[in-house]
Amino acid sequence: MSKKAFVVLLPFFVLSCGNPVEKPPVSADSQKKVSSVDSIPPDDPNEDDGYEFLDNLTCEDLNDWGTLQNILKEDPEYSSLSFSESSEHFTIQRDFLGNGKTQTLVFIEAYGASSSGGCSNYISLFSCDSMARLILSDISGSFTESDIRDLDNDGVPEIISTCSILHMGECHDRYEIFNFKNGKRNFLYQSDAYSYIGCGFDDNVSWLKKGDSIGEDIHDSLVDPDGDHVWEIRSIRSKKIYAGGKLDKDIISNEIKQTDTFLIPLKEIH
Repeated sequence: MSKKAFVVLLPFFVLSCGNPVEKPPVSADSQKKVSSVDSIPPDDPNEDDGYEFLDNLTCEDLNDWGTLQNILKEDPEYSSLSFSESSEHFTIQRDFLGNGKTQTLVFIEAYGASSSGGCSNYISLFSCDSMARLILSDISGSFTESDIRDLDNDGVPEIISTCSILHMGECHDRYEIFNFKNGKRNFLYQSDAYSYIGCGFDDNVSWLKKGDSIGEDIHDSLVDPDGDHVWEIRSIRSKKIYAGGKLDKDIISNEIKQTDTFLIPLKEIH
């Protein structure tokens, strides 16, 4: 098998390589669960499940922007999300479940109330036989059709999403890979670059002492080392250590970086 590497760089922090490649331990942060509606609402007409707005929805309706707005407004799990008439939105048809049929994925650019950033876009997945039936809905980072690819060569497409968020004096840049195999959202990879400096809270430095962590830069890229269409993540991670200073520019100038490079296979995070 050819050992020539094929590398696709994805937008994130650009850093230099450090120590030899090794695999990192799975952190608690990389296993955060995201709530989802994992089952189709019950068919009992007497049960108030909050999904009555879907009763007469057809697959063709999913191509109408007005209908998509109503889906988000009426979803009992995510009706608090904010969006506008000009919000980016699209639908994509693929076999997302791996069952040999085509499903429709809906994406609506949206925002949560408690933070500033683009990590609260609305996504929903529908089966499309005679009528459209909701399989699940959730929130996600941003992605386009080109970010939907089969990365493990099993015939089921993965979705690569990215987003940035500013919340309570912390900056975060998130990168996730997930799929909907077997009708649920499965995360195959997650990373979260963060910083406590320059993120809105000037008094963050008041509690710092030398040696404290003040952030981590992460540059993730997809690599196919064997050319077999089974992709892995090359992750270059630089931990930033506080080494003095009171102003942001001085802290950044003095910070110490510890850089490591990891090669990480894509696999479901439990």
